Amino acid sequence: MKPATKASILLVLAFLFLSGAEPYRKPPKAVLDVLNSPPTPTLAISPTRHFAMQGQPVRYPPIAELAQPMLRIAGMRINPKTNGLHNTTFNSSLTLRKIPEGTEVKVDLPPNAKLSLGRWSSDATHFAFTNTTERGIELWLGDTTGKTRKIEGVRVNAVMGAASGGGRGGAGAGPSDVQWMPDGKTLLVHRVRRVSRGHP
Repeated sequence: MKPATKASILLVLAFLFLSGAEPYRKPPKAVLDVLNSPPTPTLAISPTRHFAMQGQPVRYPPIAELAQPMLRIAGMRINPKTNGLHNTTFNSSLTLRKIPEGTEVKVDLPPNAKLSLGRWSSDATHFAFTNTTERGIELWLGDTTGKTRKIEGVRVNAVMGAASGGGRGGAGAGPSDVQWMPDGKTLLVHRVRRVSRGHP
C-alpha cells in the first residue's frame, strides 16, 4: 500500500473518531421552547354557529411514519398502505365547544387516533371525520353530544379527494373526500375500490 493511501485512510479514521466523539448539540432553551410549543388548534364552526369543533394537530410525526414507503404519481405522494397522502397532518384529538359560553364537550375517539378535522352536516346535528390506521382510512360519524361511531365496511380513498399532493400542510376544514349531501343525512364518499379475484 502506498504511503499516500495509508495517510488518507488514517485521516478518514481520525475524522470518523473525532466526529463520533462530538456530542449531539441541542439549540438554546429559548429555541426549544418555541419548537415544542403547542400548535395552534384548528377550528370548524357548525353552520348554526352553536358549536365549534377544535382539533389538535400533531406537529412532529414520528420518524417511522415519515420513513414509510410512498408512491409518486402526477405530483402526489401516496401511502399505498392507507390509500391516503404520505406525511399528512393529523389531529390527535377532537373537542366540541358550545358557543358562546365555550363549554367543552368530550368527543369519543378511537385509541391512537390520527384524525381529520370533522365536517359538519348542513343542519349541524352531525359531523363526519376520518381516522387513519395502518390498514386504511376509516369513516366515523359523531353528533353534538360527543358520541361517535365507525361506519363499518368503508375504507376512504383520501387520494382522489385530496386538495394537495401531500406533505405537512394545514389540517383544513374537514376531509374533502367526505362530503355531506344537501339533505344533511347522506354522505358522498370516495371509497377504496375492492377488486375480487378473477374480475377486472
